[in-house]
Amino acid sequence: MQTETPNELDSAKALAIWNEYQSTHDAQRLRGKAVGIDLETGEIHFGDTKFDIHQRLRADGRTPRLLFLRIGYDYYARVKPRKRYLD
Repeated sequence: MQTETPNELDSAKALAIWNEYQSTHDAQRLRGKAVGIDLETGEIHFGDTKFDIHQRLRADGRTPRLLFLRIGYDYYARVKPRKRYLD
């Protein structure tokens, strides 16, 4: 039996919060913006980038653990594999 790690459980919880939010709000008008989901409180924070969200929260004296996504996508940033050049 495979068990989930705390990170997987946190991510699943945050995604459930985000899906619930999207079911009651029109988030598609913000497509491409960053969203940070607080893993402790379930609060949702919006910004142009995750850096903007962190800066705003730090200015308020808060440093929560957040899961970041891009609105309209299932991820925040996609990493492209590096090309390997053989000698």
